[in-house]
Amino acid sequence: MFIDVIPNRSSPPTILLRESFRKDGKVKKRTLANLSKVPPEWGEVIRAGLKGEKAWSPDQAFEIASKSHGHVAAVLGTLRRLGLEELIASTHSRTRDLVCAMIVSRILEPESMPVTAQELSAMGAINTLGETLDLNQVDEEELTEAMDWLAARQWEIENRLAARHIENGSLTMWHLIPVWMEDWGSESQRVGDSGDDMKGEPQLAIGLLSDRTGRPIAAEVFDEAGAPGALSSVFERVRERLGFERAVVIGDRELLTEARIRESLEPAGLDWIVTSEPSVIRELIVRKVFQPSSCDESDPMEMTCPKLYPGERLIVCRDSFVAREQRLIRADFLEATELGINEVKAATQRNRDRLEGSQEISRRMARELSRYGMGEYFEVKIGENGVVSRRLQERIDAEEALDGCFLLRTSLAPEK
Repeated sequence: MFIDVIPNRSSPPTILLRESFRKDGKVKKRTLANLSKVPPEWGEVIRAGLKGEKAWSPDQAFEIASKSHGHVAAVLGTLRRLGLEELIASTHSRTRDLVCAMIVSRILEPESMPVTAQELSAMGAINTLGETLDLNQVDEEELTEAMDWLAARQWEIENRLAARHIENGSLTMWHLIPVWMEDWGSESQRVGDSGDDMKGEPQLAIGLLSDRTGRPIAAEVFDEAGAPGALSSVFERVRERLGFERAVVIGDRELLTEARIRESLEPAGLDWIVTSEPSVIRELIVRKVFQPSSCDESDPMEMTCPKLYPGERLIVCRDSFVAREQRLIRADFLEATELGINEVKAATQRNRDRLEGSQEISRRMARELSRYGMGEYFEVKIGENGVVSRRLQERIDAEEALDGCFLLRTSLAPEK
């Protein structure tokens, strides 16, 4: 037997008591107990004992680490009150229990598939979830098979959800969500921009249908994420299957492009809501359609601009949390950029290995100004033997006035 420490990214490592054995000529190992919750000093006692070292006196006793249960009871109980077990499958089975266990585990403590399998097994459990569902021993392959079983039941589950939450003629919402991927194994992935700084990575486009309260009903993956016409065909397939009449398509500007609006949504008579580029807000300010000081977080400001967006409503919203975060990040980047500028200045003044020549100074300065994307907020004048710089505070103040602001464009009429 031995102690095995498994790194767990930013979370504390998983500490397992394991034993090795031979099978078919190969050395394998099995988990006997999960020691992650055991105090570190007792972990060292166990480690020393396994090595045959005397690390404790006979009168010392071990502290029993009990499995946690309260959060399991709360989440599993909620799942059952919602009728999710019957929604997944009308009859009880071990596979259904495994699916429910994965759902609860994902809410309580998201982990990789191997770690989830260990924590659901009796010997590696850190809570009572596996015991409550009587799972005993679980392995990664069994969880993968349960997910395949669930995927095959997707349409049946979605049809039940639609019957429960969507009435004929009621409004539904079709959310478009880009998701970046790291694996090139699927033909449905296309290189694109997912909106979360993963530019150039392969991505999938997911359409999530919900009722008007935001309750998820169905999901579809786009086979052709980059094709404007793919949206209407996917949407019509879902509408025909679930039998709803009205829908509003909601997406960000990377996925719900002007081409998709023009070629897919408008011909199908679908209304839409889309986020817009920050430059549009600046353009509205220049045209005196909107002033940042008039935007309040509790009262989004609505306007129209027929010259730029005929037949559309524009709604400017502000989020104080996002504003605070943007302001702090900008302040850090400005300080870091100024530090880089000062380093270049110092290099032009030192006695040894002095930085000389306007071309070389300009090259070094351009690198510092572009490092954090703050070059537009500084004025830098470079001579043959020196550098003069200053912050463009008026430009910084103008940008800060827009912190937390975002613009929604929609074809929806006010009465809708």
